[in-house]
Formats: sequence, C-alpha cells, structure tokens
Amino acid sequence: MIQSRLSKIKMIFYLFGILIFYISCIAQSKTKQVQNANTQKVVYDSTKESIAKHPLPDWYQDAKLGIFIHWGLYSVPGWAKGTPKPLPEILKEGKGEEWFAHNPYAEWYFNSLKIKGSSTEKHHLETYGKDFSYFDFVPKFNDEVKKWNPDEWAGLFKDIGAKYVVLTSKHHDGFLMGLLQLLIPS
Repeated sequence: MIQSRLSKIKMIFYLFGILIFYISCIAQSKTKQVQNANTQKVVYDSTKESIAKHPLPDWYQDAKLGIFIHWGLYSVPGWAKGTPKPLPEILKEGKGEEWFAHNPYAEWYFNSLKIKGSSTEKHHLETYGKDFSYFDFVPKFNDEVKKWNPDEWAGLFKDIGAKYVVLTSKHHDGFLMGLLQLLIPS
C-alpha cells in the first residue's frame, strides 16, 4: 500500500517535471537571449535576418574541414544510377518526378525503390528479387557494423585535419543509427 502510494507520488513529480520542461522549451523557442562579447543581451527570433546576425562559434572560425558521414542501411546496396540530365534542366522542363525516380544519391535508395519504374526499383528486382524488401538489408548491415572501428576512423579524421565530424543518425529511410550502441561491444 505504501509502495503504491510512493509510486503515485513519484509519478506526479515526474509529470510535473515534464510539464516544467515543456513550458521552458516553449519559452526558449519564442526568443533566444544570448550574451555577446560585449555582455549586451541579443535577442534572436526565427527570421532569416535575425539568424544571419548570429555569430559563428569561435571554434568554427578555424574549422576549415569537417566530415559528414552518410552511413546507413542504404550503404548495403550502395547503389544509385542518377539522371542523364542535371537537376536544373529537369526542373526547367517541369519533370521533377524524374529526379526522384533516378536519384543520384544512394541515401535515397528506399525512396526511389518505392517509385514504380524507377532505375532503383529495376536494379533492386534484378539484383535481389521481388521478395527482398529494403529492410532485408538489416542483417547484413548489422554484421558489417560489428567490424566497424570508430577509433580507426577518428585517427584518420584527426590525421587529415578534420575539426568536427557529424554522423547521420537517421536518414530519409527512417532507419535509426542510434541502435549502433546496442550492436558494438564496449
């Protein structure tokens, strides 16, 4: 009985904490106040003009090279044919669908696969067969992740002078890279 009552009290405090957090997030999203180098308060809002006034962080001024890693389930097939024409020409003709049906980026494999008659759909059927779905790549991806050596990557990035690295944690296909934590032994 006492245990049940304590659980209810903890739940109330938990919900109250969430409510306070939510209210503070709303307040922060309306206006962001920051201290600049002159210790004057600067208020930013969500307009382009306001955002353009936001100074870059000090570390970024010297960060001439950064690495963005697009590595996900789409890396297993690692395939994209691309369009025979450049995007501006396609858009000028008003045929934006052509771009998506023949997207030149492997990260869009899942999206292009869903378009009937796309080069990706044709490739997928010829290579993997009609009963092989995009998510059937998961076991192969998970096997390969076990071979991943993040220390080796970090050393390489440091050696080439990269100042920051951004790993895509979730791309257009919805496959969550955060699951890597569960797959890599510590």
